[in-house]
Amino acid sequence: MATSLCDLRPGGAPHFCFHGVTFLWWAIRSHMKREYDFTNAEQGRFFTKPEDMIVPYHLKPPLDARLRKAAAVEGKTPWELLESILANELTR
Repeated sequence: MATSLCDLRPGGAPHFCFHGVTFLWWAIRSHMKREYDFTNAEQGRFFTKPEDMIVPYHLKPPLDARLRKAAAVEGKTPWELLESILANELTR
């Protein structure tokens, strides 16, 4: 009997498990080159400064429902309303 998703692998193939998802080594290695050429690489090309990142806010369902209802009453999106609430609170 399988106790987790990681135990449900065919034929006992070499694998690793990450958050319940099983990856087979051969599937990963078959798509990777032996060596990569980084001579024309640009360092920091995909780097984003932490202060430039947009942080997602996850609200519990009851609070999210109240926020959406209040936003609809004011004719705003939930994010616009949340932004204005935070701006008012942080300027106090």
